[in-house]
Amino acid sequence: MLRLRQAGFTLLELVVVVAVVSLLLTVALLSMHPKDTSVTMRNAERQLDTAQIMQALNRYVGDHQMLPDGLTGTPQVMGSQPGELNICKNFVPAYLKDMPRDPETGGVLALTGKTCNEQDVFYSTGYTIARAADGTVTIAAPDAEAGAHVQVSRRF
Repeated sequence: MLRLRQAGFTLLELVVVVAVVSLLLTVALLSMHPKDTSVTMRNAERQLDTAQIMQALNRYVGDHQMLPDGLTGTPQVMGSQPGELNICKNFVPAYLKDMPRDPETGGVLALTGKTCNEQDVFYSTGYTIARAADGTVTIAAPDAEAGAHVQVSRRF
């Protein structure tokens, strides 16, 4: 018996072609503006981090009926270094797994892999916090790139 083969592509062949074309388009788009893409991604991370810290602050105030000690009208970097405001003990682990850190300038300075409230850990978030006279707290990312203004505020 003679079998005739039908012309056309199998489903598997079509999926492979679509995957290869998608990969090539992604590589082409990223290679045209890789710096713009990474800057946008870092600024988006900063926006998420500042919102996450504000959410933790909101929950802290809800539970304690007060803001953490040390907030002033002058923006202070949140961290454990001299001149920084160490509020890690207020948020970790009750409201945050660890303090978020700026993708470029923040970081654990000693004993990477531990949380900010463990002994002998020195950290700096790269994010600032300030409390205005009217009770508005602003958390900002002063190192945002490409002229972006990344901050979140809430009146308590």
